[in-house]
Amino acid sequence: MAKPRWNTARFLFWGLVCLPSLSGCSILTKHRFTDPGFQGRNPSEVKILAEVEPQRMSLKLAQLRVPSAISQAAKAGPFRGLSETDCVVAAANASTSGRLLDAKAQQCSQQQCSQQQCSQGVPPSSPHCRNPAAPPDLRTEILRVAALEARNRSAAGGLELFYRLELAHAQREVLQDSLATVAGALEDRDRLLAQGMTIPVPLDELRQQSFDLKFRLGELDHAIARLSNELKDLLSLGPQGEPWLVWPLAEVRVDTHPIDVEAAVQIGLARRPEVGLLRRLDSMQSSDTMRALQLSLSMVNPLLGMSCGSSALSCRTMPLFRHSRGNESEDLASLRSLWDIYRQAREQEIAKEIRSAALDVQASLEQIIVANGRLRHWEARIGQIKAGEAGGVMSALEQTQAELRRLDALAALWKSIADWQVAVAHLRREQFSLMP
Repeated sequence: MAKPRWNTARFLFWGLVCLPSLSGCSILTKHRFTDPGFQGRNPSEVKILAEVEPQRMSLKLAQLRVPSAISQAAKAGPFRGLSETDCVVAAANASTSGRLLDAKAQQCSQQQCSQQQCSQGVPPSSPHCRNPAAPPDLRTEILRVAALEARNRSAAGGLELFYRLELAHAQREVLQDSLATVAGALEDRDRLLAQGMTIPVPLDELRQQSFDLKFRLGELDHAIARLSNELKDLLSLGPQGEPWLVWPLAEVRVDTHPIDVEAAVQIGLARRPEVGLLRRLDSMQSSDTMRALQLSLSMVNPLLGMSCGSSALSCRTMPLFRHSRGNESEDLASLRSLWDIYRQAREQEIAKEIRSAALDVQASLEQIIVANGRLRHWEARIGQIKAGEAGGVMSALEQTQAELRRLDALAALWKSIADWQVAVAHLRREQFSLMP
């Protein structure tokens, strides 16, 4: 009776292979049009669009209703000040991962206290149980270290947004000064033309600069609103949608001293909670050393925490397979060997991250020096123009263009300073020196 079933299977196989070719469509096409979204439609009703030649996209300005200006109230709401310290503290406290990990660590701590019968029967909810005499469980300590790392990353993210928002506000002020300079040049030109003077002032170029500056000003307004909202969300500052913006309260200072990279690495290794935990586990000599190392290695990769000996079930059911002290010593030595490899590799990786962050600080500091030199050049050039000319149309035009170059250099200096501030924040994150 097996033969008919084999023939039926062969028939179904060849039917599935040949049917799509006979029907003129593929299995994929059949599947696409039997999707629930296409129920009730016949595949033959689907029309294939004819091939067309790409054409230029046309913008019909007559059909657009563009306002002549946007009111200032619609651009920005009221401002509320925020300091760097408050930003760091609020971002660390608002970390969702940090809160969850701390809550989990508290649960593990209470469970450990309950298992120890809370010092002769004291309930886990008692204040006497929250700080038991016994050292914290390894799981609790790992969770607390992970919570600190999560809060540290959140604080660095908040500080980066803070500095980017500070940069946007500063560049907006520079753009407003540039607009005022161009507007003044256009007014001077119109006044001189009214006096009958013929001046070779590039009117189109000045007006194009004015339009470009207004466009960039609109982009900065949008960036300020976006960065402010992102910072408010990250720091959990009030209900969402409230129409106010963050004003960064910071005194900008640049430390021009060169950074000692290797000293920064050693400071970071000494402060990082993860490195401290790794070194404590490395020096554990208690009876729970093997369990602690197995748990820690399993967090790196579950296979690393797997025991190479007999299973726990066989150890219970067949006493002959139980580990002797010699086997336990061998397993512990093997685990320590693996742990040494991991600890050294992880410390080297952390040192590499700190070193890279320190080098970024040094590179951004060099960019500040270059940007500051460019600004000083244009300031000196404006002084030369004022001192070397007794007035005149060409002198005023040259001074206007030099002033615009100076303002561009000032905006570039602000950006290099913000990049340096962010690099310092990243270094402090790697060194775990952000949170007070």
